Amino acid sequence: AIRVVRACRDLGIESVAVYSDADVHGLHVALADRAERIGAAPPAESYLSVESILDAAARSGAEAIHPGYGFLSENAAFAAAVEAAGLVFVGPPAATLAGLGDKLAARRTAAAAGVPIVPGLSVALQADGTLPTADELARVGFPALLKAAAGGGGRGMRQVERVEEIGPALALARHEASAAFGDGTIYLERLIAPARHIEVQLLGDRFGNLAVLGERECSVQRRHQKLVEETPSAAVTPAIRQALFDS
Repeated sequence: AIRVVRACRDLGIESVAVYSDADVHGLHVALADRAERIGAAPPAESYLSVESILDAAARSGAEAIHPGYGFLSENAAFAAAVEAAGLVFVGPPAATLAGLGDKLAARRTAAAAGVPIVPGLSVALQADGTLPTADELARVGFPALLKAAAGGGGRGMRQVERVEEIGPALALARHEASAAFGDGTIYLERLIAPARHIEVQLLGDRFGNLAVLGERECSVQRRHQKLVEETPSAAVTPAIRQALFDS
């Protein structure tokens, strides 16, 4: 949020910070040109409340909303609501988020495009705790990860070493994902270890232009949360880099 405020200031654009009761003294609140309260401390009553955020935009006369990261930043319904309110959503359009912001939809999109994906299930685990079939689990393999379909940042993730661990871990993962993203949808994916976490950054605009900005080395992590990101990666050779960019 602070980087967004600084970028707006450099461009001569007025910035409006939003905050919950937990962040009333936050630095981003002090640095922005204006600040709007959007609710109580629990995220469900503030940062996950589409209505509260849009109300704050209306009160302040904002013309655009930057979603930041986490919470609603990859929520297609939020992007659509922003667009429907006549505001600019600073990020991918709702249709793109619907296809990629949901990790399950992203898996299906990647598979349909011929991009290699990690072995796993492309459907959500059932809310009643019913486990996948033996054949499905065999295709996934162990160790495996329970992952939140609606978010990232290590939230809603649990490592499981055998089938007996899935039930208890699923309840914990679902609860954490619901609290962090407002969506408790969980799926199962093979854990690749040891491995390097390499990301390729893409930047596109509404005119159909697409640029590859290079790769990031994100392997230094704690609890599946990236701590250090480095570019370019010292482990990626020119041949691997080109293959990543081409795919």
